[in-house]
Amino acid sequence: MDWNVPCYCRLPDPVFEIAIDDYAVPVIRLPEHLLSEHLRGERIEIHALLGFVAPPGNIKRIPAGYMLARAVETGLLKSGDTLVEPTSGNMGVSLAFCARKYGIAVVAIVSDTLPDGKLLSLRRHGARVVTESEALAHLGLTVSPGSVELGMRYAEATGAVCLNQYGNAWNPRSYATLVAPALWEGVDGNVSMFVSAVGSTGTLLGIGGYLKRKNPGIEIVATMPISGQSIEGTRDCERLQEIGHDWRSLDPVMAPIDGQTARAASHHLNENGIPGGPSSGAAFGSAEQRLLRKLENGTLDAMRGSGGTIGVIVPFPDTIYPYI
Repeated sequence: MDWNVPCYCRLPDPVFEIAIDDYAVPVIRLPEHLLSEHLRGERIEIHALLGFVAPPGNIKRIPAGYMLARAVETGLLKSGDTLVEPTSGNMGVSLAFCARKYGIAVVAIVSDTLPDGKLLSLRRHGARVVTESEALAHLGLTVSPGSVELGMRYAEATGAVCLNQYGNAWNPRSYATLVAPALWEGVDGNVSMFVSAVGSTGTLLGIGGYLKRKNPGIEIVATMPISGQSIEGTRDCERLQEIGHDWRSLDPVMAPIDGQTARAASHHLNENGIPGGPSSGAAFGSAEQRLLRKLENGTLDAMRGSGGTIGVIVPFPDTIYPYI
């Protein structure tokens, strides 16, 4: 696949921005020509939360900063401590970025096959990288108990703290507190569908839960790779069983997507000046597939708001750059 990457200056102007601490996350409305030809003219408004604009380049800056602040406030962490986190890359990068001001060291437990771009970013921001095989050897294990449990055991064995993005309520709470209210107001409550790729499920549960409380009729769509496949930054149904968050309480529509389709959608976004990574492609591709299915079965019009439009919100967690 030809990964032609445009420059950031081609990004569409945001419809609005969400201020978080000392930075802002823009929300854009995707141009209609990005949609399948069959969906054009249907008055569908897809708003993309550009999480990749948050420093240091991914949406996990939101929970990382929030969780660290809570951990320091409560005395769980202090200057000189070490934080261990199992991560597919983004949370480790953001934790390392945010931990500097607290004088806290970060150890990232990562897959042995993590892309070089992710490894480079982790090390550049000061994280010490430990592969899963190295963690297993340190613990004297021959079989992995799962990446989440492995990270927690490694933290305990080394006298470190594991915040555990996969089970800590601070993760979804960060999105529900810092992002969701402004997102709801920014689109004037015109939301019929929220589509999110799921990894730690924090974004889905935090934003999706808030939107669902505002309007129980909103459809929550969780997208992940087809079982046995891999899309960077997401987990398939089997690996989602490790997650401690009660994300299924939202009764989401489960929308597995083929990895090649997700990457093609990511490529499509990049060709049009929006540098969304594979998980962004997965979410956008799943949103489009879901809308097309509703158009085919005659249920699309039931999603229209009072103004006759169909509002869809899709988070774009990171860019394509670390995966090239």
